[in-house]
Amino acid sequence: MRKIPLSYIVFMISWQVLSGQIVGQNLVPYDNKSGDFFGQYLSMNYPDILISAHQKNIFGYASGALYVYRANGENDGFNEFQMIFPADGHVEEFFGYSMDMDDTWAITGSHHDSDAGGSSGSAFILKKENSLWTIFKKLTPNDASPGDEFGKAVSLDGNTVFAGSWLDDDNGSNSGSVYVFERQEDTWTQITKLYPDPFAAYDQFGNFMAADDGYLLVGVPENTANGPRSGCAYLFSKRTGQWQQVDRWFPEDGEEGAQFGQSVSISGHRAAVGAYKADGFCTDCGAVYLYRKNGEEWENDTTLVAADVQNGDHFGSSVHLQDDLLAVGAYFDDDLGMNSGSVYLYQFIHDRWELLSKINASDGRAGDAFGSSVLVSFPYLVTGAYGKSQNGFFSGGAYVYRIDGLVSASIEKFRHRELLLYPTFFDNRICIRSNDGGFYSADILLYDGNGRLLFSGAFRTGQHCLDPGHLPAGLIYYKIITSDGISSGKLFRL
Repeated sequence: MRKIPLSYIVFMISWQVLSGQIVGQNLVPYDNKSGDFFGQYLSMNYPDILISAHQKNIFGYASGALYVYRANGENDGFNEFQMIFPADGHVEEFFGYSMDMDDTWAITGSHHDSDAGGSSGSAFILKKENSLWTIFKKLTPNDASPGDEFGKAVSLDGNTVFAGSWLDDDNGSNSGSVYVFERQEDTWTQITKLYPDPFAAYDQFGNFMAADDGYLLVGVPENTANGPRSGCAYLFSKRTGQWQQVDRWFPEDGEEGAQFGQSVSISGHRAAVGAYKADGFCTDCGAVYLYRKNGEEWENDTTLVAADVQNGDHFGSSVHLQDDLLAVGAYFDDDLGMNSGSVYLYQFIHDRWELLSKINASDGRAGDAFGSSVLVSFPYLVTGAYGKSQNGFFSGGAYVYRIDGLVSASIEKFRHRELLLYPTFFDNRICIRSNDGGFYSADILLYDGNGRLLFSGAFRTGQHCLDPGHLPAGLIYYKIITSDGISSGKLFRL
């Protein structure tokens, strides 16, 4: 990344309200230890956040556990509330490897469970009763086999849960499958088993998936649609009482090794698919493909690549949609050291996806892999950093950010003029300039890097500079509000 010389005051246009090391709550369990990989997977349904520690040593190495964090009602904070693990846990079962939840039910996988032979796999249904989450039922498929690794990926949509068996051999070695279970009252029953069309050996179908509103999206990054490991994604829906494949996606600009489908998310009429090793602008920089439902058909809406992406950032290593909000992880971004990681937050505004903010951990370090998992549950953004080593190598961590102020401040932008804000060298003033020479009244808000308000004031017609008092040196964020809308950006001050 290009460095900005400190000998200059540099104006940088940005539509971000906040960027960089925004302060969020750092979630780390009290008993966090080396090798827990806490934060690699997570799910949220307010007031609870479910976070994996799939290599925690409860019953020996990597038996696994889940943590529940609950909102405390004070300062939007979350407290550690529960740790969950199965009574029949065993070494290297990886309980908690994947999960999904709603307000009453949750599902998590344990893909190295060996009830039906080595690494046959299982999934656990959790139920929330009297404010506590407990393991309600253990799911295993009717045709469980050694090595299938059932439960490697799971998803929940209403009364239906999905569990991937990515190394199932029904259609060739490691071709993969997805099992569907439905709930009637408190009984969960296997109703069908899904395969892709076309299928192929070593595709590992069922390793990445997401479900919402009657759709199941399965990413298959090992597929050869555009060459070895180029990837594709399959869309399923329940039609006339049966789950059926309704589409297969692979990008027109797909390429060998891009691994399209490594991350997937679907929400309402939108879907996102990450290709974290796409080489469109640099080597392994990554890309995210956005799809939108038009009538009964789905079409590729756009492709996102971060403007500041670098070789090996892996932009799109994780994605999550909630309506018109999109979070994208780039867990090997190097802003705070090699593979420290970052998260990009977008919103769909005026028929296009706009970047609201790029976020790094306030305490980020090399190797943290911040952004390895991302989740938007408005007004919160949650992200994992499984490589964080606060309590030992790969002990892990997670972060929660409040984003409602950030989102609402970026919905409108000036359509007819560009307003530039800049500081003066000698008299501590903040000045404004319009690209067309004219000007009118505007309110101005200035923030520091933690989002703390430094100054608020107003420009009036004909006025071009304000004295906001002594501003701190370094990076300052601004928001300009006029009758035309809201503009935002950042500037540097010596």
